[in-house]
Amino acid sequence: MPTFEVFSYWNVHELHLVFNAVASVVGSSDYLGLMRTLALVGMISLAMAVLAGMSQLPDFGRWIIMLAVFNAILLVPKVTVVITDQTGTQPPVTVANVPLGLAAFAHSISHTGNWLTTTFETVFSLPADMQFRTNGTLWGHRVQQEMLHQKFQNPILSSNLLEFYRECVLPEFATGNVSAADMSKSNDIWTYLNGKTNPGRLVTIRAMPGSPVVGNTYNCDNAYYQLTGQISADVLKQMNSLGHSLYPGLPTAAANAQVQGVIQTSTNYILGISTAATQAVRQTAMSNFMIDAQYLLPAQIGDAAGAASNLAQAQAIRSTSESYKMMAKMAESTMPKIKSFVEIVAYAVFPIILLIVLMLGHKGGAAFKGWILILMWVQLWPPLYAIMHMIMTVHAQELAQTTAHLGLSMSEYSRVNNAYISDEAIAGMLSATAIPGIAWAIVSGGAAAAVSAMSPATSSARESEKFASAAASGNLQMGNASLNSQSADNLSMGQVNTRPTITQGGYSYAGSDGTKYF
Repeated sequence: MPTFEVFSYWNVHELHLVFNAVASVVGSSDYLGLMRTLALVGMISLAMAVLAGMSQLPDFGRWIIMLAVFNAILLVPKVTVVITDQTGTQPPVTVANVPLGLAAFAHSISHTGNWLTTTFETVFSLPADMQFRTNGTLWGHRVQQEMLHQKFQNPILSSNLLEFYRECVLPEFATGNVSAADMSKSNDIWTYLNGKTNPGRLVTIRAMPGSPVVGNTYNCDNAYYQLTGQISADVLKQMNSLGHSLYPGLPTAAANAQVQGVIQTSTNYILGISTAATQAVRQTAMSNFMIDAQYLLPAQIGDAAGAASNLAQAQAIRSTSESYKMMAKMAESTMPKIKSFVEIVAYAVFPIILLIVLMLGHKGGAAFKGWILILMWVQLWPPLYAIMHMIMTVHAQELAQTTAHLGLSMSEYSRVNNAYISDEAIAGMLSATAIPGIAWAIVSGGAAAAVSAMSPATSSARESEKFASAAASGNLQMGNASLNSQSADNLSMGQVNTRPTITQGGYSYAGSDGTKYF
């Protein structure tokens, strides 16, 4: 039995189900019976049309010939389909007894889309860990953002660090051994603190499960080295957690290796900082700890006002527009879901399309062409997403210059976080609106589709323009509400009334005889 390979992106399992379903449907006796019934109805209808003079005999002959041709080419031959995931996250699967019509066109068109995507990615020369077909849209952004929000997972370590910060670091701000400005601009806070504490000061360090450090009271220099061991143990757990989150389909060891590689690559490519993955994760966790320590310490000593003020500052550092967050999530998940949905629907309706084509006979080519155009439309999405991915990823390299290669420091936390979210938000908007429209414009050759693709992106600008125009004229409306307002048979003419009237409190009632009671 011939074998056809179909390429997929993130949806091997779904395509496996739909190809199996199509093979089961077209191979069932019910479907074959329905096809025979429709063919018989078509033959009788066309024969009656010829006898009634409403159609020509050659049309009847062409209809029968094309019915046989379409059936013999599209339905009768059965082949095996191998579904291959180009992202490498899922193993290939095989489906037998797939109709040749579905397998051949799915194979040819998916190969075309895959060739375009692979060619573009090869020409763009992005690092392998950050390519679109390897991991998805803006993968480097997502990895960096996940890393940016890492915190120490063990509460004992967090408590030990807070004690160390209070007893060993804060006093050195006054002596000048530790500079808050220099620490905030350091890409490795923990290394910066090495040797800057007073060995004459003491701090108590508690033992942490998974670390050989013994709980005891140490001087600050010794406590630094004890905490280094605890931090290293916690960072390893964070790496495993990141691996499971970013590569859920891989074993722990493989996921850990993958995430270490992509963290190192993306940090170097986007931020221009060459560092090990574990050091980068340690730095972001330390940055988040330092931000939180500013309100945890006042809360620890009962300074509610100081804790509230510093908490507000910490939230401001991490805050981002909710609309940007929503569009960023759209970039992360919309493309795989929308493409998967449209592609699966296009393959799933093949049995219906086949019945329509058989019924139309010699005119069935037009219906089949429409179905092929839909397949081509969907397969153009990955190349266009690869182009968008390249543009946004290359644009992100500007962060290395704007942050002066201090992208891992606390001082650049907000800038870097907002830059990642902003890029992902733009990608999310393009993913759900422009790219499907542009792909359809390419397939259909119509400019109207390209114009409609950009309309969602410009609608918000039009709304802002309306509001700005009204504000410039002094007309502002906001929060207007009306409920159960009624008016009937109202007539008012020739009245002039300049007398002010003020009514407040009290109660009045007019009876049927016109008498008023107060």
